[in-house]
Amino acid sequence: MMNYSALLPFALISGLSVVFLVLSADIYYRYKKAHRDQAPDLDGEVLYSKAGSPPLYFVHGPAVLFGKPETVLKSRERYFVVEGKKGTAPKVLPPWYESLFGFYFLLVEKSMDVRNAHGIIKFEDGKIMHVKNTHMLRRRVLHAVDEIVTCRQHAAYNNLSRNHTSSTRCRQCRARGICDSVIE
Repeated sequence: MMNYSALLPFALISGLSVVFLVLSADIYYRYKKAHRDQAPDLDGEVLYSKAGSPPLYFVHGPAVLFGKPETVLKSRERYFVVEGKKGTAPKVLPPWYESLFGFYFLLVEKSMDVRNAHGIIKFEDGKIMHVKNTHMLRRRVLHAVDEIVTCRQHAAYNNLSRNHTSSTRCRQCRARGICDSVIE
């Protein structure tokens, strides 16, 4: 019969090691979750601010795109587009925020000749959400721009029919120059 008492210290040490490993992993993931929504240290140089600055622009095919991100910062050789939003933060970042930041990333990249690290959205309730500048996001935004250009070109070559009877809407309409049924 085998004496298992010699294996008891080894089993005890192995068991304690597993418990220590599980506790360490739990502490690490709780720390990461608690600090995930905090903004990085953004004490860097302000490269662009919406207030009093002209809009940024870039040319993509026949389209000239304009926009004004709230703030563009350079911190520790990384670039950030920072936007403040009113209200409470959603549980999941809506796709239109990602698309907006994808557009801002392109604006900053093309007009300031820098590649962004990522975007930061600060909500009124103190929550912070991040948007990464990925190739997939870039392709999605450029595809949307191409679709808009195609639709506008199609509208320019075809007669548009007005879908309202309001002279106010006619004055504000972007298709006014090519519409055959403008209301004065």
